[in-house]
Amino acid sequence: MKSHVCRQFLLCCGVLCLSGCLLPEREYQETHYYDLHADTVAEAMPKVGDLLVIGRFRVIGPYRTRMVRRHTTNRLSLDEFHRWVQPPGKLAAQEAQRFFARTEMFGRVVASPAVHGDFHLSGVIHKLEYGPDQNARMKIEFLVRSLDTDTVVFHKIYLSQKKVGGDKADHIAAAQAANLQDILSRLAHDLEKR
Repeated sequence: MKSHVCRQFLLCCGVLCLSGCLLPEREYQETHYYDLHADTVAEAMPKVGDLLVIGRFRVIGPYRTRMVRRHTTNRLSLDEFHRWVQPPGKLAAQEAQRFFARTEMFGRVVASPAVHGDFHLSGVIHKLEYGPDQNARMKIEFLVRSLDTDTVVFHKIYLSQKKVGGDKADHIAAAQAANLQDILSRLAHDLEKR
């Protein structure tokens, strides 16, 4: 009786080992990370003038770290294998700091909440997704406060969408970086008019 059970056990082990060798190997998918940084690197020298403090950029919705694809009006999917290097709010705030440091609008631009400046820029990302029409969409709300008077001096929501040159995540990331540059350019234009 024992030898019969032992033979069945060994036979089962052998079949399991062979089936593991004969079955096709499951493909491993590596997780890739993306940034919203544009390729421009020129930084302006500090100037005399107003100090802009870049504050926190919050994220509303599912746009935390994974890339988001919209399939229909009510259906989104999170891409487990294509993620942002940092949360999109941090990436947008860093890019806003770089962007405004290159402009002639402010004397200095810093991202330190401990520094008391003249103006404080914060934002809310409402949308950061790739749609079925192959457009990358980004929607950001900006708020600029005067820290001297503690009043809101500017408030506006911007939407940008760029056609993606392919279905790959690096194409989507490049289109989102272009969306962010477009939105920041429009923000700077609107701020200069004030």
